[in-house]
Amino acid sequence: MLALVLAASGIALQPRTLQHRLMSRCRLGCFMSDSDSFSAKVEWFPPINPLGPDLTPSDGATVMPLFPLGATYLPYTNPVLNIFEPRYRNMYNDILFSGARRFMVTNVDEETGQLAVVGAVFYLDELKEVSEQTQDRVKYVGQHTVISRVKLVKILNPKNAATRESYLRAEVSFQISM
Repeated sequence: MLALVLAASGIALQPRTLQHRLMSRCRLGCFMSDSDSFSAKVEWFPPINPLGPDLTPSDGATVMPLFPLGATYLPYTNPVLNIFEPRYRNMYNDILFSGARRFMVTNVDEETGQLAVVGAVFYLDELKEVSEQTQDRVKYVGQHTVISRVKLVKILNPKNAATRESYLRAEVSFQISM
């Protein structure tokens, strides 16, 4: 059953090692028996060239903030994120100010730093400002709902991958082939 949910969600798993990494990070309290197996693979976005120019989105394209995390999230789950880095503090300020309240979260390959092509769309349900309670180590605690999946089309500000001065912005597509 879990394999069907993961496949329908567009999550591709390698045998055993990635399976265990995903399940340890799925943050859903998922359990699997040793007899469960998967036979799909993750498609990785080409490496980001931080020396490349900023790009312009295509006409009519959907642009979202991009939050790379070392985890995979499933649709209809409710992840909680602690926001402490300045660039992501700014991202939350921007999504609140714009009213969009959504951003893309994609997995990151631990070895290469490449981003997964398919990611989840997080919708910000609730944001608590907690900087006083945490001596400013954590600025926000955000409650989210994973509302959809998107495909990463292009990184619009690749320099920020290296400088970390700001969060990444990406052109995304809601058209995902399985």
